[in-house]
Amino acid sequence: MNAKCVQILGLVLALSIAALAQQAPTPTAPPQAESTVFTVNDANEILSQFREALAAHSQKKLFALLDADRMQGYHSFQDQMKSYFSRYETIRVNVHSIQASGENEKGVITATFEVEITPRYGSAVRKQAQLRFQLERSDKSWRIVDINPRSFFS
Repeated sequence: MNAKCVQILGLVLALSIAALAQQAPTPTAPPQAESTVFTVNDANEILSQFREALAAHSQKKLFALLDADRMQGYHSFQDQMKSYFSRYETIRVNVHSIQASGENEKGVITATFEVEITPRYGSAVRKQAQLRFQLERSDKSWRIVDINPRSFFS
């Protein structure tokens, strides 16, 4: 009787394995194409990365957000930002009143930036201005092609 139980268990196991093998694999969703429409989520992501790059004094992260080929005066702005980072020991950034719009693989963000900057030698200074970012779709990401007024970072 013991041998019969083993045979039955073996048969049940074999049938179970065969049934699992014949089940159709779960269909996976096709990869979604990257959207070329600029959204509020895109704007929030870009501004968050921009704010974090400023606060961390990260030239690499900041310049990665810019499109060097499409941004008029890119090298001047790059020099301006390098100087900005070297002058200030700490940079605290708050972003308010964000408005975003987009059309035809282009986007515009208008946001109020508030910074508290502490020079290497001196007291903290607060500045506030409404900045306008123009973005264009580049490969798989949105890149900044203009910031106005750039004088905010001087």
